[in-house]
Amino acid sequence: MASSPRAQTLRQAALETPTTYGSPSLHGTAMRIESPPWNERMAGAARRLWASMRRTVTPQRARGRREMYEEIREREEARRRSFAEGAEVSQRRSRILLRDSYDHQSVGRWNIKRVGGDWVHMYLDDWFNTIVHLPILRLLFLMVIIYVACVFVFGVGYLSFSDECGMDFGDRLEAYYFSLETMATIGYGTQDYFFGHCWEPLAIINVQVVCGLVIESLYFGIIFHRLTRGRHRQSTVLFSDKAVVRRVDGSYYLVFQVCELRRHHLLDAKIRVFAVRHERDEHGAAYYQAHRMQLRRPRDDTGGLLLMALPQLVVHKLDAASPLVPAETWISARGPRSWRGLSPNVMASPTFGEGHKPRFERGDSFRTNAAAIPSPHKVGKPPPKQRIHRRRPSVESRMFAPFTHSASHVSDDVSGSFDTEEEEPSTPPPPGRQAHFARGPTASEDAEFRAALDAFFFDRDVEIVAIVEGCDEITSRLVQARHSYAIENFAWWHNFAPCVFRQPGGSCLVDFSEFHRTLEPGEDRGV
Repeated sequence: MASSPRAQTLRQAALETPTTYGSPSLHGTAMRIESPPWNERMAGAARRLWASMRRTVTPQRARGRREMYEEIREREEARRRSFAEGAEVSQRRSRILLRDSYDHQSVGRWNIKRVGGDWVHMYLDDWFNTIVHLPILRLLFLMVIIYVACVFVFGVGYLSFSDECGMDFGDRLEAYYFSLETMATIGYGTQDYFFGHCWEPLAIINVQVVCGLVIESLYFGIIFHRLTRGRHRQSTVLFSDKAVVRRVDGSYYLVFQVCELRRHHLLDAKIRVFAVRHERDEHGAAYYQAHRMQLRRPRDDTGGLLLMALPQLVVHKLDAASPLVPAETWISARGPRSWRGLSPNVMASPTFGEGHKPRFERGDSFRTNAAAIPSPHKVGKPPPKQRIHRRRPSVESRMFAPFTHSASHVSDDVSGSFDTEEEEPSTPPPPGRQAHFARGPTASEDAEFRAALDAFFFDRDVEIVAIVEGCDEITSRLVQARHSYAIENFAWWHNFAPCVFRQPGGSCLVDFSEFHRTLEPGEDRGV
């Protein structure tokens, strides 16, 4: 139905006339505002923000991510081709665990970028931890914005019935001051603090007081969590800058140190070590695969416990079972590669508690059947001379042995334990096996082993990640300290300088200025 000319004229005038908002003033006039009120603008902005957060990934964003993935694949392919052609890469890739703190330490920040997925809803479901882990500037800005917005919303509420209840607010600024005073502390300086016996101020003041208590409690919890989180506590857990590679009794070992700087050290500290590397075979490649590294000290079957009050050695044996040692034939970016491999006496030996039964030597079986043999004392024979069994020196004690005695004839513990077995009688091996057991790795084998590890670490981007976990005795919070080692952090054939000394009074002294220092082969340890 067509409208009349008068209706069209009125509609056009209404469109051209600015809308008036607000309540009547004392003079009976209306306050004219050219733009919509603040509450409508904030509501519109909130709706647009919520719509953008709930919006799924657009085709343009998806196309941008696909382009990024394709760029990464092209860069990987170009690197593989350059490496296959024999071109030298200028520098190693960035670490997966950054060492960006002072004194060669790491703050535990993972160099991992996460993209894709509907992560917004997941983060909003765990909103408290999302807010706690925000950067400090964003967190402070968000806290200020929430507090100011809450005060402003209640100020507008007071302004809506200020004339009816005699609150005498001239503008929004006065209402904001009154709302801020109510939020911070209730101590009004007005003559009529009953506000004309209106029920509206009573209701809104109660709501605002409750909201203020909730916000202050939430802010206190966030600040407390930020101040007591384990990220700052881990800064006093010290790892050695270098990891030394040593040959002891014909076997290769990777060793680094860890200690606590504070007098109040971590309780029930444990350590885990992982090797993060790429996997490659004839079917393709898998990047950044984590492998657990078995430790000889502290032993994994005992929980990997550490006494953080003193510098502790962390020892990993580089044998055929180690994820750091390549197989005799392995596939690199240039194609299949091979090397001589480890000597048979360096190969992984079975350990108790891992599906292997204890191996009994002749002396064990002899002692088992000793009760069935008649004693020679009963027939008047002189008592035989008793043989003195000495304890076998452990691998950890030989870690600090002089370099000239590193190739000792004493073999490693077969059971994988340290300093727990008695030394068997020294009997010469069979002729066919004498050279096999007596000969350790030569200098040429050491050089070949180092070259093989260099090529393997470079091709697979191997990185060693050490994680120490313990409980802080003051806050009872779990603290995790992380550190990483790459091939450039290895000190080949070095040894750690002594940093623990005995004072004249008999007390222990730990000198952390010597904690990171290593000694070259032949250098005097000074002890």
